[in-house]
Amino acid sequence: MSKQTTSTGSKKGSHLFALPNGTKLLEYEIEELLGHGGFGITYRAMDTLLRETVAIKEFLPNELAVRTNDSTVHPKSDGDAQDFEAGLKAFLEEARSYRLKLVTA
Repeated sequence: MSKQTTSTGSKKGSHLFALPNGTKLLEYEIEELLGHGGFGITYRAMDTLLRETVAIKEFLPNELAVRTNDSTVHPKSDGDAQDFEAGLKAFLEEARSYRLKLVTA
C-alpha cells in the first residue's frame, strides 16, 4: 500500500486503514480523509442523492479494532470484544445526540 500512517491525534493526511477516495457507502461517496484519532477516522463525502457534502465519522479504535478484507470493522480479538462493543455503543449514542441537536436547532 502507498498510504502511510501519521502520528496519532486528529490530523489530516493519510491513514493505513482509511477507506480510499471513491469508496461508496450506501448513497455516500468518500471524497477525502479529513482526520483521524484514537477512536476513528473522519471523511468528507458526497451524499449522491441530495448532492450535498457531508462528514462521516467511522468507529475504528486503533487499540481494539481492525478492518477486514470485506471493509467491515471488527474487534481485534475475543478479549477486545466487550470494550469494542461498549465503545461502539457510546459512539452511536453521541452520533444520535448530535443528529438530534442538528434537527432541533
